[in-house]
Amino acid sequence: MKESSSKGIIILILVIVVLFGIYKFITKNDNKKEEIKPENYVSVENEKVDSNEIRIGIIEFDNINPIISNNKNVQDISRLIFDSLFTLTQDEYKLEADLAKECSKIADKTYVIKLKDGIKWHDGNKFDAFDVEFTIDMLKKIGSDSVYYYNVKDIEEVEVIDETTIKLKTNKDIPFYEYNLIFPIVSCKYYNEDNFLLESKNIKTVGTGRYYISETTNNNIILKKSVANFDKKSTKLDIINLKLYSSLSETINAFKESQIDIFTTANKDIDEYLKHVNYNKVDYINRNYSYLALNCDNNILNNIEVRQAINASIDKNEIANNLHMNAIVSNFPLDYGSYAYDKSNPYIEYDSNNAKRLLVDNNWKYENKKWRKTVNGKYLKIELELVTNKNSNMIKMANMIKENLEKIGIQIKIIEAKDEQYNKYINNKNYDMILVDSTYGYSPSLEKYFGDGNLANYNSESIRETLLKAQNIKDENEIRKEYSSIVEKYNLEVPYISLNYNTSSLIYNKNLKGSIKPNSYNVFYGIENWYREYSKK
Repeated sequence: MKESSSKGIIILILVIVVLFGIYKFITKNDNKKEEIKPENYVSVENEKVDSNEIRIGIIEFDNINPIISNNKNVQDISRLIFDSLFTLTQDEYKLEADLAKECSKIADKTYVIKLKDGIKWHDGNKFDAFDVEFTIDMLKKIGSDSVYYYNVKDIEEVEVIDETTIKLKTNKDIPFYEYNLIFPIVSCKYYNEDNFLLESKNIKTVGTGRYYISETTNNNIILKKSVANFDKKSTKLDIINLKLYSSLSETINAFKESQIDIFTTANKDIDEYLKHVNYNKVDYINRNYSYLALNCDNNILNNIEVRQAINASIDKNEIANNLHMNAIVSNFPLDYGSYAYDKSNPYIEYDSNNAKRLLVDNNWKYENKKWRKTVNGKYLKIELELVTNKNSNMIKMANMIKENLEKIGIQIKIIEAKDEQYNKYINNKNYDMILVDSTYGYSPSLEKYFGDGNLANYNSESIRETLLKAQNIKDENEIRKEYSSIVEKYNLEVPYISLNYNTSSLIYNKNLKGSIKPNSYNVFYGIENWYREYSKK
């Protein structure tokens, strides 16, 4: 009986063990089934998704037609919608064919442009030479109200040879003239002279660019990728949502609330406004360029050593750091990044002791708080007037220059001129020195600074000969070499003092990915390969 009872207990234990084993086997397999994931599975909580849409903030939008818009944001965006005959490269501002295949100079003032064939407008019409002719005619008709008028103002005659060939004649020989041909081309099939300014024609205008206008509202413009002239696979970014804001502060708030991914501004305090926001920023030189022209016909400034002393006594870094905008030091009119300028070129460092030494070594004496000298029986003393436009930043810059010069004993009187008076000074060149706030051109031409009627009344036969020679050189390295000899003479004779460039900032969300390298001509190089990454909720 006892033996039978023991056997029963053993059997019961075995049954329990077997049943427990079966339970573990079943639950283990059930858990395995639950743990099976797709091969590329990423936890939903951490899943990263690429958006085919990015959102760009546009401040103070006026018109999407680039010919009549005066908004820098629109001009930047227009390069995505409209093409030009030629465009500029991302690095060194080199000329590159766009709608044109080539441009041949057949005489001093005559050019023949061959156009690419098979280009379509977004509405399906064919692009041809008549569109180029129409665009030039409209720019000349609109005049200085268009930012691109100065690109065409010297065109005297336009002749359409055939659908893909156009001849241009200018009213003078213009060095590196092809650089003028970077204005957007509009369609004469879509527009005519009578409806060009109509709001209804400028809501969903057509271009030949990588993106076309799909939808418009009061607050948004939707751009979608075009397959008219581009292979579908070459454009990864499908949609660009332009969000329109009335002010920078409104745009900043939208950025903080993740309603936009990117915007541009020249505001110096942008980092302060975004101090609690995680973002990326790229600073780039914009087209505002400031320099000092020294009148070489002036009886004081025609002395090279005086111009050299003025140059050595101006602390450009101090001036750039204390302006009401972001500014970086410049040393020559082409050092914004042009391929024609050799970055290794030397420049004159700030050195007030050297400035004084230059004067002493050339027989100037500092007496009664003035530098004095007698030349050919004529008594000279360094007292100069500095003309500036009555603009707060210009006045501030002029006063900093005055302080720098007075530290070495050069007496300066500042003349604050209103626009009309300032322009008279410019036209008549009746000044000792004038502070100029200008827009630099992309062309490597230096005629503005060394040609006839230049603001310094400076005349150098050797520089003019070098410029003439450079016009006919195709090799970029050779052009750079020739220009380095100009820089050397410029540093020696100092007809101008290059001061600074203003900078703008491209602000973008940390989730925006791609190669983001803006310059003043185009802030959206390679945008077709940008994308927005975000976590799926």
